[in-house]
Amino acid sequence: IAMTSRSPLPAVQSAADSRASVLQGLLIAVIVIGALYFAQEVLLPLVVAILLSFVLTPPLLVLQRIKVPRVLAVAVVVAIAFSILGGLGWLISHEATKLAGNLPSYRETLSQKIELLRETTAESQVLKKAGDVLADLETQLERPAAGPAASQLGEGPVGIGEGQVSLGDAQVGKEQKPIPVEIRVPAPTGLDLYRSIAGTVLPPLVTAGIIFLFVVFILLEREDLRDRLIRLFGGSDLRRATSTMSEAATRLSHYFLRQVLVNAAYGTLIGIALWAIGMPSPIAWGILAMVMRFVPYVGSYIAAALPVLIAAAIDPGWTLVLMVLALFVVGEFTMGQVVEPLIYGRGTGVTPLAVIVSAVFWAWLWGPLGLIIATPMTVCLAVLGRHVEGLRFFDVLLGDRPALSPAQSFYRHALIGDASNATYQAELALKDRSLLSYLDEVALGGLGYAERDLARGALDPEQTDRIGQTVTEILENLDEYEPKRWFS
Repeated sequence: IAMTSRSPLPAVQSAADSRASVLQGLLIAVIVIGALYFAQEVLLPLVVAILLSFVLTPPLLVLQRIKVPRVLAVAVVVAIAFSILGGLGWLISHEATKLAGNLPSYRETLSQKIELLRETTAESQVLKKAGDVLADLETQLERPAAGPAASQLGEGPVGIGEGQVSLGDAQVGKEQKPIPVEIRVPAPTGLDLYRSIAGTVLPPLVTAGIIFLFVVFILLEREDLRDRLIRLFGGSDLRRATSTMSEAATRLSHYFLRQVLVNAAYGTLIGIALWAIGMPSPIAWGILAMVMRFVPYVGSYIAAALPVLIAAAIDPGWTLVLMVLALFVVGEFTMGQVVEPLIYGRGTGVTPLAVIVSAVFWAWLWGPLGLIIATPMTVCLAVLGRHVEGLRFFDVLLGDRPALSPAQSFYRHALIGDASNATYQAELALKDRSLLSYLDEVALGGLGYAERDLARGALDPEQTDRIGQTVTEILENLDEYEPKRWFS
């Protein structure tokens, strides 16, 4: 009897390959995240330098177009940029020092407001009862446990020789004569002061120096770096790779420059408005508003917390607090709903969920600075994923474009029997096209996917029946659909 070798079933092989691929992807993700965490002292300045390079590229190109040599153009652009950053840092330090010196004068007003809030909440019987319960629990927890041995020692006299002395009295007598202890700290020497100052000042200066060097060399070697990226990700199609990389770099540079200018304008307006209503240190609050606006959705409101607290401390009433709150709320609404759509156009190309998840991830990984650069990094990855074939998964995960085509989405809804959502998607599509066009391009295209799966045996009879019933229900729903005509 001839024996023939039998290969594993294709489904079993496919499942095994899928599990291996998932495990491999998880392992790579763990390795990458670990490397990002442990190498953050080097990678964080590098990432900041790359983002700054995108911002500085447009003015650098302007200087090169007017025949300024590359080295001189890089020197001018970098010098201006870091002078602005250094000036902002000095202003923040100066305003923070001045504000700290004025804090003791705000103590009385702030204490009065806290007392007023305490009296207001004390009028609530529910809060009062809850406070009494918490106070009783705290008293019971702080009460020392008295065991039987302790009570016997405290009550009964102990015979010593001919006399009897109470041990409790002896302990009290001992407690009434404490031994004085004095701890003397030697006066700091000049070397100690130098070490303390160096330990505080040197780390940020070293980081700034590393960022400065990275920015200079990235701008000087910009063309060489682009050629290497084209060679790395472009494959054999040099024309297409050059076009896509140039388009991606241009789009990122313009987006980051616009974001910096918009946030700078927002911080400037906030600072001027706070100065106009009499807030102290308006420059510091304007810079804080500019920086925190890089944090998506909640950055402006986080920046408003300190000015609101200071307003409550300096104003006996609540007028200044409400004015500061209204200023930040109206300013953020105006920038987000009016100014940014005019400047950015259709948006950043990233879904809101991706922005929030990336902000949480980078804040967990790299701290506050990671939170600030989270949105620019997410936009950068999404744009690269849209233009670079090897990074396409970033566009799928982060981009705001639909992951499936309309025909694929129609087939997916039919496959799971979801006629309701399929009808809703169809009604959205019918706002821009005719019913005949939708049926021809979307519905028939989705049924084409079903036909191919049926031909290769991927659909069982139950799934086939479900697809037929769902498509019938969708067509019946669309037969009753009447487009809304606002002008007739």
